[in-house]
Amino acid sequence: NHIRMRKSSSPNILVTGGAGYIGNCLLQVLSSNSKRTVVSIDTREKRKSRRGSTIFVRGNIRERELLHTIFKKYHIDVVIHLAGYINVAESMRKPDKYFDNNVVAGLRLLEAMKMSGVRKIIYASSAAVYGIPTTRRIKEEHQRRPINVYGMAKSVFEDLIRYYHDTHGFSCVIFRYFNVAGADVEHQGREDHRPETHFIPLALRSLLQHKPTTIYGGDYDTLDGTSIRDFVHVKDVVRAHTAALPLLVGEKICDTFNLGSGKGFSVLQTLNVCAKLVGSQPHTQWAGRREGDPALLVADCRKAKKVLGWQAKYKLEHIVQDALSGISQ
Repeated sequence: NHIRMRKSSSPNILVTGGAGYIGNCLLQVLSSNSKRTVVSIDTREKRKSRRGSTIFVRGNIRERELLHTIFKKYHIDVVIHLAGYINVAESMRKPDKYFDNNVVAGLRLLEAMKMSGVRKIIYASSAAVYGIPTTRRIKEEHQRRPINVYGMAKSVFEDLIRYYHDTHGFSCVIFRYFNVAGADVEHQGREDHRPETHFIPLALRSLLQHKPTTIYGGDYDTLDGTSIRDFVHVKDVVRAHTAALPLLVGEKICDTFNLGSGKGFSVLQTLNVCAKLVGSQPHTQWAGRREGDPALLVADCRKAKKVLGWQAKYKLEHIVQDALSGISQ
């Protein structure tokens, strides 16, 4: 039974990985619109929320019949696919785990969408698809040569989505996240990785506990020898997803956008910002480079501004302050 797609300014949405960091923040915003139905599927328990209503389904996107039921029962128009493993270092040790979960399971989702007549998707990809950039700021047209398994899996799935666009008439928006950080403190949207792998929360916790912060690699070809990253606030990332929804309602499209601040900060610079806000002296513990880590990742986000009217609002200090508030909750 194919679902008849509705042209609506408030489409019904299925979010995969809704119990995760970005998913939880996104659900708070999506579910505040009473005209739409929002469903979240995740293998983990749902998080508590302070506003809005979301239908939580505990399950796996590999479960085709479960997906068919969700699509039909809730008249889903758009899928926002966030589910997936994110640990770059682990992906290098366990490539089979990452290809199985981030590609094969995702393919099951695409097939279930096709069979149910749901042909609109927003996909959470990553700047890791670029590999080692040849320019200081990376445009979406930059070659994709990932240097870690996580990035390879993301790149492969991007191509699968484009295949479904070309062959089955899918409309798709692919977002390449740079370093998403911060917290939506008002709605309890904060990083909750177990174990934590992201630098800002790790640095804040080390500073709060008066312990040294581990820095991987001090011999990169950068100003201070540490790698440079582009940090973007999770609330900015959520805004990009809501800005993309109208694109999917109309004509069939398939487009890719970087989501970053467009500004790069070295690991040491970021640590110093964290230390200043905590009011503690930073102490470092140096380790070798992690396999699969490029020296520089900074986004060129002009395309997102031109097409979506989106650009990052929050500076690094605000991102760190919100992350600190999230830890303190």
